[in-house]
Amino acid sequence: MDSFLKPETSISYDAGLYRRIGQNLDMRIAVNYINTSNYYVTNTTSPYYSGSYAYQIEGVKFYGTELEFNWKATEKLIFFGNYSYQNNAYSLGEEFPYPMLLNLPPKNKGKLSIRYTLPFKTRLSSDVIIYGERLSEGGYTLDGYATADLSLERNFAGRMMASFYINNLTGTEYQQVYGYPSPGVTWGVRLKISTARNIFSQ
Repeated sequence: MDSFLKPETSISYDAGLYRRIGQNLDMRIAVNYINTSNYYVTNTTSPYYSGSYAYQIEGVKFYGTELEFNWKATEKLIFFGNYSYQNNAYSLGEEFPYPMLLNLPPKNKGKLSIRYTLPFKTRLSSDVIIYGERLSEGGYTLDGYATADLSLERNFAGRMMASFYINNLTGTEYQQVYGYPSPGVTWGVRLKISTARNIFSQ
């Protein structure tokens, strides 16, 4: 392993296609490719090891695709969502100490959102999030998971928003960070006040 880190450089390529179908459906697809030299891997905290470290991988390639859509089913009902697939190719080139983890992003992740407008400036919202399995060179694996959130929002005079929400509606057990379980079903009340009038909520 080199004693000094070299500058990291990247070349990225992106291409996309946007299509509107009728008056109420928008769709977008994009592909991407990133070629990085001297890729930085850093860690400042770990539930297993103390201290900080940084090292480099000679080359890492990321490539994938993204899909998005926005569909206005009726005047009051809107669906929108996205899905992304990302993969990578790399070579460590040499044996690194075991605690030096190369954390990899999930290959698959997506989100589906629903918004339904109710009377009296009230809106019902729901979001479903899907996250694929995550791996690391250190051997630790984070399982994939899916969560659902629900909220009811009420607008007052365009300046105040009150909402009741339930997060992780199904009580899914999952970890966003290895070794730290995320909360189960969580609910609460939120109040947001803006000094500027929201012209879109009138």
